[in-house]
Amino acid sequence: INLHSLLTMKNVNIVNNIATCSIDLHSLTIGDGNQFECTSIDLTSMSATTANANSFSIHNLTQSTLDLPAFTVIGNGLDISSCSGLTAINWPLLTTINNVLNGFSIGICPLLTSLDFSLVTSVVGAGGFSIDSCPLLTSINFSSLTTVSSFEVQSNALTTLDFPALTTIGNIFYISSENLLTTLNFPVLTTVGDMCTIIGNYSLTTLNLPLLTTTGNNFQIHNYGNITALDTLNLPSLT
Repeated sequence: INLHSLLTMKNVNIVNNIATCSIDLHSLTIGDGNQFECTSIDLTSMSATTANANSFSIHNLTQSTLDLPAFTVIGNGLDISSCSGLTAINWPLLTTINNVLNGFSIGICPLLTSLDFSLVTSVVGAGGFSIDSCPLLTSINFSSLTTVSSFEVQSNALTTLDFPALTTIGNIFYISSENLLTTLNFPVLTTVGDMCTIIGNYSLTTLNLPLLTTTGNNFQIHNYGNITALDTLNLPSLT
């Protein structure tokens, strides 16, 4: 599908073309609703989706790199999933993800090795923050992120989770089945609105939440009988 001269469009939905579809939209600069099911895509000039947009969704890519070098704002959610060939996502200028109805979700990308969203400061709205089932994903960088509505990370290959600026999780805090994870570091996190669950992370040795004062219904650390590895538990402010 060659639409390389298209500059703007309110809604872009190209779905159910999984087997052979390649899409060229490299001149598109803004769109409201964007849903792509395809094997490859070019969005190198796209800069933003609006606040009223539907979720920005990309599924079923077999290409190795997703490049959006001009993209700064996602209006209403991000979903990248079931991309069998994807090894890298390059969004160096992305600062804001608003997710009024939808969340930030990256999952089932078996070859993805790292994520760098270091300029993103907030993921706000009803939708959650989720990174799930990327078995080669060893590092993520969200060093500027301060606020999320919920936080779920599970079934990847991470060794460290370090969120140095995150202060507030509005709802659930859930980390599970990260079998290589040794260190959790959330040095300025003060509030988790609902339950805090850290479960089934068998290699975890250090849990650092020095400013956490408030959690909701439940606080649970559980490694199914293998909690002996945890030698540093820093929760001095939790009462």
